[in-house]
Amino acid sequence: MTTPVDICNVALAHIGHKATVVSIDPPESSNEAEYGALFWPTVRRSTLSSHSWGFATVRVSLASLAITPPTPWLYAYAKPSNCVRFLGIKEPNASDDIPFSDYREGRQNNQTVIYSNVETAVGVYVEDVTDSQLYLPELITAQEYLMAAKYAGPIIKGTEGMNVGRSMLEIGMNYLAEAKRIDASQTNNSDVTSPSTYKAGQLQARGISSVTETPIIRS
Repeated sequence: MTTPVDICNVALAHIGHKATVVSIDPPESSNEAEYGALFWPTVRRSTLSSHSWGFATVRVSLASLAITPPTPWLYAYAKPSNCVRFLGIKEPNASDDIPFSDYREGRQNNQTVIYSNVETAVGVYVEDVTDSQLYLPELITAQEYLMAAKYAGPIIKGTEGMNVGRSMLEIGMNYLAEAKRIDASQTNNSDVTSPSTYKAGQLQARGISSVTETPIIRS
């Protein structure tokens, strides 16, 4: 059972630092814990948003907003606060798992809005999953090295810290690519992973004649 604290401690070990942390939320009174509290949310959100992870992709009915959307949109929805990557819109009774591409994100009344022509829309998005027990082992390894890259600068410092940081970043990105590959293979859903669009007959069966649909592409 790997926790964010474990990830921080492995990251510190990667750069040859002997100190460990016990808590980063809230951070204990040490530089290592304070850096962990600062860096971890960024690393977590950036790695999660980089791919449509199977464990983090959710389908949620969007909250309708009582505002007038700009032309040509008919409906406005609040973007979920826990969304790190919005993938698309689905009709509430759709039998497939492929979201529409006919939506747009915007800002209105000081909030992020999802505009669409789908009534009572379901949003498909990658959630900011904070429970690291759900992460793939390869993703955790990537996060450990990416945290090490963050730690290197303020702990090692100078040119050496920069060089170590670059090395840790490169290793972390390689592990992240491998984690994405494994996640995509485990999904085993050709309809979701295929970059092709729906056939005309499939669209017509759903009463759609001119909308191009884009699948969730697991990069």
